[in-house]
Parts: sequence; structure tokens; C-alpha cells
Amino acid sequence: MGLATGTAMWLMAAMVAANGAVMALIFYRRIWKVGIMIGMRDETLKTAIRSSIISSIGPCLGIFSGMVPLVIALGGAISFLRESAGVGAIFVELWTATEGAGAVGAELTAEGMTLEALQNVLWIMASCSVGWVIVGCFGCYVGLLPKIRDRMSGGDPNLLRLIISVMMVGVFSKLVVEQGIIPGVVGDYGPLTACLVGFAVALGWRALVDILDKPRLNEYFLLIAIIAGMAAAQILVG
Repeated sequence: MGLATGTAMWLMAAMVAANGAVMALIFYRRIWKVGIMIGMRDETLKTAIRSSIISSIGPCLGIFSGMVPLVIALGGAISFLRESAGVGAIFVELWTATEGAGAVGAELTAEGMTLEALQNVLWIMASCSVGWVIVGCFGCYVGLLPKIRDRMSGGDPNLLRLIISVMMVGVFSKLVVEQGIIPGVVGDYGPLTACLVGFAVALGWRALVDILDKPRLNEYFLLIAIIAGMAAAQILVG
């Protein structure tokens, strides 16, 4: 844990976070430039940017709740590093960290972490996210992202969305089975309860948003589902 929370790790985290900030600024400049080019007024652009900032609060809170177990297990430096590289994919980071520790017989906890497990966790987390870091780099700094997108989808954006959706369903279905259903078979119903309650609350929240006709509330469904699932599991375990 001394290595995981040391100065070198914090410096690397700061470098990766700075890269993400630079990307955001580049996107902002391009959005503004294109907006002016197509005839949008400054006030309209400012309103759009302000709305985007506000609507990002919900997903950020969901990410924060997902980072808590990662901070407890690996410390703040690695959590900051990985979230800066993943840019919002905290649940992928949790999954890869769990798999990395389990591959060498360790648990993703501060007490169960060993030097060998820490090395494996860092390697697998980085390997699983290097793809989108490279794509983001080329797309942001070189401008190749549209060409890559068209090549992957054959010009059909619906096909690209389908490919990404199928990949995510496969990954998280494996996680649900291994971390929820299998423990439930041997009597540990906490994880499975969190999964089922979170799923039900997410569906209910989305239905409520449709009834209220408040699409912005969709940004909060992940946060609400996570909190409800954790609370239900804790009550059951207690």
C-alpha cells in the first residue's frame, strides 16, 4: 500500500488527469468553432455548455460511488490514475481490478492485497483500457476518430452502437454471474440482492422519468440504482 499510495503513483495520476483535461479543452474549442461556423449565437453556445455541465453532475456522482470501493482497496492515487485514464468507466476498472487480484489468488481489499496482486491489477487495468486511450488520443490530437468509426461500422452508426452494446452486455453478464449468482448458490445473497434491487430501481426510475417527461433525470438513474442496491444488500447482510 506504500507503493500504491506513494509520490510516484500520484505523479503518474496527475499526468494522466492532465491529458484528460487537455482533451476536454480541445473538444470545447472545436465545439465552439463549429458552432460559430454553422451560425449559432454566442449565447446559445454558452447555454448549451452550461446545460452540459449541469447534466454531467448525475453521472459524476455515480462514478464517485463506484470509486469508493476502489479507493478503499487500492488507495486514492491508483483510483485517480485509473479514473483519469478510463474517463468515467469506473465500473470497468472495478471489474478488471477484481479479476486481476483474483488471478493470483488475492482479494481486492487493502488487507488482501499483495505486491504480486498489485502488479497484476495495474497491468490488467492498463491493458483493458489502452484501446480507448489510443483511440481518444488519435481522435483528439490527430483527427482520425471519424475515419476509425466509419471503418468499424461500415458507415452505419446503428451497427457500431450494437457492437458496443453487445460487448458491454457480455462483460457485465460475466460479472453478475461470478460476483452475484455464484456466491448466492453458496448462501451469500448480498451481492445478488444488490444486483436485482439495483436493476429493478433502474427500470423503475427510467419509467418514472418517462411518466414525468423529465429526460434530464435519466442522468441520475445509475446513482439511485447503486445506492438502492447497496442499501438493500447491507440490510439483508445485517
